[in-house]
Amino acid sequence: MLSWYFYHGSYSGNDVISNDALDTYTRALAKPGFLRAMFQYFASAFFAAQYFPRKINETGKIETPTLILGGEASISPVEVLQQLFEPVLSNGEYAVVPKAGHWIVSGCPNAICEI
Repeated sequence: MLSWYFYHGSYSGNDVISNDALDTYTRALAKPGFLRAMFQYFASAFFAAQYFPRKINETGKIETPTLILGGEASISPVEVLQQLFEPVLSNGEYAVVPKAGHWIVSGCPNAICEI
């Protein structure tokens, strides 16, 4: 499952992760409670409004200027990024990083310089 996930989330297929790193991820994910703890990061986004009220305007959107990047092989084109984030951001700037997947920096270390 992890091989499939990394392959489809990257620009360069299986070259994005070594077998040793894949084995490390597999061992970590197999530990009791790991997946639940990992997904709490995403679940916490739904509660951000109660913790950061000064940064949310009267429409319920986050006012902080935010750069949203998507990888060419992951979340693109820019219109997809806008559909995902405009409901919660009032001041977003969007860009797609060429030759990058989900893990922009690890899959394409010089990507930020290219946009």
